[in-house]
Amino acid sequence: MNYGKALAMGEQYEKAVDVLEQAKQFLNTTIIETALGDSYKALKKDNKSESAYQHAGDMIPSRFYPYYLLANLYEESDQHKKAVSI
Repeated sequence: MNYGKALAMGEQYEKAVDVLEQAKQFLNTTIIETALGDSYKALKKDNKSESAYQHAGDMIPSRFYPYYLLANLYEESDQHKKAVSI
């Protein structure tokens, strides 16, 4: 998980996705899902990014950060109604 997050922060998104997807097989946390969302977003895979952010939000609904990332994704992709609903 930490290595995958470090790769994402280092803008090595393809490798980060590979490592984070492997990490999900052993432990799945909001950190993994948000890092996956960030990596997919950088790779212009908005559907996968949306799914990862939504999954992170569903894991612990009281946390705002995944929903903030999801709203930003919607806003940046001109999906204003979805952004407002978040």
